[in-house]
Amino acid sequence: MVIPNERRVNRGQIDPARAAISPGRPCRALTLAFVLASPALPAQTLQFLALSANDAPVANAVISLPADQTSSPAPADAGSPAIMDQVKKQFRPHILAVAAGTSVAFPNSDNVRHHVYSFSPAKMFELKLYSGQPEAPLLFQQPGVVVLGCNIHDSMLGYIYVAETPYFSQTNASGKATLTFPDAIPAPQDILVWSPGLSIDSQTILRLSLSELPTSAADRDAYVIRLNMQGSGVERTPGKSGFGGKFRKQQNE
Repeated sequence: MVIPNERRVNRGQIDPARAAISPGRPCRALTLAFVLASPALPAQTLQFLALSANDAPVANAVISLPADQTSSPAPADAGSPAIMDQVKKQFRPHILAVAAGTSVAFPNSDNVRHHVYSFSPAKMFELKLYSGQPEAPLLFQQPGVVVLGCNIHDSMLGYIYVAETPYFSQTNASGKATLTFPDAIPAPQDILVWSPGLSIDSQTILRLSLSELPTSAADRDAYVIRLNMQGSGVERTPGKSGFGGKFRKQQNE
């Protein structure tokens, strides 16, 4: 099924133009549920429901606010790093979402050594064969999608989504997500959506106009995001990626 009016983005980069997945019925007035994130920090929320073309829920899709829709860019790295572990020869979590400027640690909890790398434009790096904890976390500054592989185990496949802003959320097993952002930010017009299971490719980030998304009265007026997914619409299972072979070839060129 081909979804009309869909606009793709350069691999790992974000398109400044708007892209609507589906021209649904006119969207209801923007529904903002006001909550208190803390006694001194009022916030607003948006609800989303991500579905495939055949109505299957899309889990682990990342929904975020673009930088040009907020007055708060991603902060510089502070506090403890995010964790991308390696357990039973798989990356855990399979998808890690962080804000630009965040450091990520790559502990190896297996009893075998791993060789972690990425050749994605948003972050190219190599953590050579190691066990336990590498020397220091890595800083992820450029927004985009970072695809992870292991030079020893080709079946290992993971993703780090580096958001433009600190305002992002991931859908749960039911395809639902709540995006929270400060009350001081004007009501956004667009959102960014990404999933590794998109039929386009695993690094395309979509920019969608909220005004062109239908809403679901059954799900707290959640905005319904329909995505063209590979297969049944369920997130792809890591398999033989061939990343190790690609990496070795690149190193020899």
